[in-house]
Amino acid sequence: MVLALTLLLLTAQSSNPCADAASCRALAIDAHQRQDYEAFHDLAWAAYRKGRSNDPEVMLLVARAQSLSGRPGDALVMLERLSAVAMGPAAIQTDPDFARVRALPRWPEVAAKFGGDSAPSASVPAPSAKSPAPPSSV
Repeated sequence: MVLALTLLLLTAQSSNPCADAASCRALAIDAHQRQDYEAFHDLAWAAYRKGRSNDPEVMLLVARAQSLSGRPGDALVMLERLSAVAMGPAAIQTDPDFARVRALPRWPEVAAKFGGDSAPSASVPAPSAKSPAPPSSV
């Protein structure tokens, strides 16, 4: 039993392809561009865990990954956390990657917590003109 648990833990640790927050973030952005939203989600979370606490850019990256991978409720929670530590980019209001989040009943409440008219950071992946609409909810 202990051996099986140890092997499981080693496998889980070795399956993470990035060593630090910066490499996880770069791989996450690459996964976003490939439209591999599950990998995007996993890598964005790895960047968040390995990075500095409450980094607004990484929090936005995670929220984007959550939205695109079919976790709009989780994305809404992350955006709400983001609103407590930083001004959110105004682009969230129109960004197609956050369409599922904006469709949630609590979106107006969370959107009201964002103030100002800040632009999205250039280091956070933005949707490309060729990006399709997010996958439909089931």
